[in-house]
Amino acid sequence: GRNGKSAYYDLLIRIFGLKNISTVTSLDLQKHRFSSGRLYGKLLNVTSEMEYEDLKKTSLIKKLTGGDPLDCERKFKETFLFHNYAKQIFITNSVPETSDKTQAFYSRPFLTEFPRKFEEGINAEPDIIMKLAEDEIEGFAYKLIPILVDLRAREPSEFVFTNHKDIEETKEEYEKLSTPLAHY
Repeated sequence: GRNGKSAYYDLLIRIFGLKNISTVTSLDLQKHRFSSGRLYGKLLNVTSEMEYEDLKKTSLIKKLTGGDPLDCERKFKETFLFHNYAKQIFITNSVPETSDKTQAFYSRPFLTEFPRKFEEGINAEPDIIMKLAEDEIEGFAYKLIPILVDLRAREPSEFVFTNHKDIEETKEEYEKLSTPLAHY
């Protein structure tokens, strides 16, 4: 904690806007049949915490991030298929362990560490994102528009961000962060 994750979360909300974001946990998606409908038409699905049991079954995460069609169920409405465009962002204090050691799983995470610590009253500014002027946020978002346009012009299976690491590097980093004692 106290490392800037909440500021990152706030920045995502300010840039993309609440109407373009969902906050469905992977556990909700696994247990509640109407949860997938909350991803329909969204750009991001951001959750601020992730339960460790969430990664015992990774098939849903693979489906959400692999371009597979999803069933969308809405109460009292007809079920339909859709392609999920919402990028899955899980903001956690620690990386959950997974029993899935496949390349298919390790090709998906884009791990971002927040190594700094901010102490209240010393070097922390808890509301820094909320203090940014609207035109600063708009300017930042404006820089992102060409990237988003390029991504949206691609086929659903190609709607991906470039990963800066190969699968083996990601696997090594993931394992190191999720099982620190094993790598001590």
